[in-house]
Amino acid sequence: SPPSSVQSSQSQQQQQTNPNNSNNIPLRRGKWTPEEESYALAAIRDFNSGYLDAPPGSTLRTYLSMKLRCDPMRITKKFTGNASIGKKVFHPALR
Repeated sequence: SPPSSVQSSQSQQQQQTNPNNSNNIPLRRGKWTPEEESYALAAIRDFNSGYLDAPPGSTLRTYLSMKLRCDPMRITKKFTGNASIGKKVFHPALR
């Protein structure tokens, strides 16, 4: 029998891919792993200090979503309130 509309919708969500990901690897979802948290905290530190390998004007939310292969909303949900990073823009440190 054909899948129900709920199953079909879930299937489509699981198949979402990041448009910046040329390999079409499915996006990460759900609970953050300790490795993802450590990576994100280190990236945030480097982003804030201006030593991240990112183009000037990049947002931290976009950078992390690309590196962690997840939807930008997953980043936003993780870093809410005082840790909000959605609008932070990268400015390289002067060297």
